[in-house]
Amino acid sequence: MFDLKILEIAIGLIFIYLLLSLLATAVNEFVMRFLYSRGENLKRAITRMLEDSNKDEKLIGDFYKHPLIEKFTNPSKWNYLLKINKPSYLTSNSFSKVLLEVLGDKNEMNVDVDTIKEKIDELFPKEDSSTRKLLLNFVEDANGNLEQLKSNLENWYELMMERTTGWYKRRVQLALLIIGFSISVIFNADTIQMAKNLSSDPAARASMIEMAENYYSSMSEAEGTDSTDTQATLPASFGSMPDSLLNSEIKQLIQQDIPNASSIMGMGWSFPKENKVWYFISSIPTHLFGWLITTFAIALGAPFWFDMLGKVTNIRNAGKNPDDKTSKTEQPSD
Repeated sequence: MFDLKILEIAIGLIFIYLLLSLLATAVNEFVMRFLYSRGENLKRAITRMLEDSNKDEKLIGDFYKHPLIEKFTNPSKWNYLLKINKPSYLTSNSFSKVLLEVLGDKNEMNVDVDTIKEKIDELFPKEDSSTRKLLLNFVEDANGNLEQLKSNLENWYELMMERTTGWYKRRVQLALLIIGFSISVIFNADTIQMAKNLSSDPAARASMIEMAENYYSSMSEAEGTDSTDTQATLPASFGSMPDSLLNSEIKQLIQQDIPNASSIMGMGWSFPKENKVWYFISSIPTHLFGWLITTFAIALGAPFWFDMLGKVTNIRNAGKNPDDKTSKTEQPSD
């Protein structure tokens, strides 16, 4: 028989990990959105595809000047000033359309393969150019068929996007570690100390379990609502949220959800009136290992902890003593 106390401690920790992971993901999305890292990654990928060995970027410049690409950019003056107005996403069909029109100097429907071949020779005169060889290889494989050439370019783009996704994920993971550690320190989310508090305080465990179960139920309950609304605060939807709603989610986590849990878990700081900096510095050795555990937990992501919360809660409920479930309704007769 497993120990319900251990499961209850686990539920408390998992719930706080979930809330902190949600905050880290929301903050990360906000920062990435401001910096347009996705746009930078896309530009990096397209540059890798179209640049010449001598770093001639004429084709890249013409590609990004195409009207279709310009329509995908953010028109904000600040974005143009900061040079963060690049599109963050482009379909393979849009990529092939723009590239064919740039290479053909005309509308995609009127482009002919011979004109494209001549343009490639003009843009990449050096025969040892890897970009020249690759583009000419696509042209030759098409054997005069424009649709086949489009297909070749789209397949090439999709393969590059797979690699670009890997680049972006690695950057996001690093950002989550940095943000996660910052959150752990700011909220003093020391896993070791939180586990000790839950272990010694049955009332705290009961309160955390109630909060966790209510939160999980509210997020997973789909009856009578649209299924996309039930996970409105999960990271999968953060990317599609407008700035105002994303800011609202961050404020709710900081001002309501996390404080409610942290007061029970013993998180937070209680600084003396004097020597606050020294107090913080002297606290680092005590809390550092606990912060690091929390940081790596946050990096696992909110979906992981949301799923884990449901599984552990179900295990706990399945392991309750049947007498506990009926004690409130069955009273001994006088």
